[in-house]
This record gives sequence, structure tokens and C-alpha cells, in this order.
Amino acid sequence: MKISNETKVGILAAAGIALLILGFNFLKGNSLFSSKKKIYAVYTQVNGLQPSNPVQVNGLIVGNVTELEVMDQRAGRILVTLSISKKIEIPSNSVARISSDLLGSKKVELDFGDANQFLKTAIPSMQL
Repeated sequence: MKISNETKVGILAAAGIALLILGFNFLKGNSLFSSKKKIYAVYTQVNGLQPSNPVQVNGLIVGNVTELEVMDQRAGRILVTLSISKKIEIPSNSVARISSDLLGSKKVELDFGDANQFLKTAIPSMQL
């Protein structure tokens, strides 16, 4: 059975587009094949935080920021979606703190609390 040149070009183009989408998501820090836990933090000021900035626990990168949304019309509160890829349990009284390094790149640091109950979807944020 002979495959026409048009079919070969179509298959090659579809494979190229699929690789482009996977590569773009990989560079943004998103993975299509892993399960991540989403948690939310509310801030009054995000100080230049952007999607794909890292989320760290004790210096270890455990996830990234996926989305920032304005919660009210006056932009008084901002909802930040954090995607946690490592399998860690976050105590319910933990705090998500926005910080920066010497070069000015932003990150979210999780400071664990001492509660016995673990977090499902939201972290109380440190009000700045």
C-alpha cells in the first residue's frame, strides 16, 4: 500500500503542531501528563507576581503560579492560583508569602503552620 505525499505531509504537520503545543506548555511550566493540586491565596497586592513564577517550601520548588484574577471591581483583592506538583501535605494554618531574590524575580514561599488538619484548596495569605 502506497501512502500519498499529501498524507505524509499532513501527518508530519499534525505531529509538528502537537510537539509545538507540548513544548510551549513545557516552557510555561505546565505539564499535560501530571496531576497537580490547585490551591488558592488571596492578596491585596501581588508586587509583580506573574504566572509561572515558582512556589517554594524551604527553598525547594514544589509548584508554580498558574493564574492571577481580580476578585472585585476595585482590584482590592487578587486571587492567586497555585499549582502544587509535589506530593506534600500543607497544614491548614500555613501562610503563602510573596518574596523576591536579589535580581528581583518573584516567588511564593509557603511557610508551614503546626496544625494537624491539612489544606484542601485555600491558603490564608500574608497581607502586605
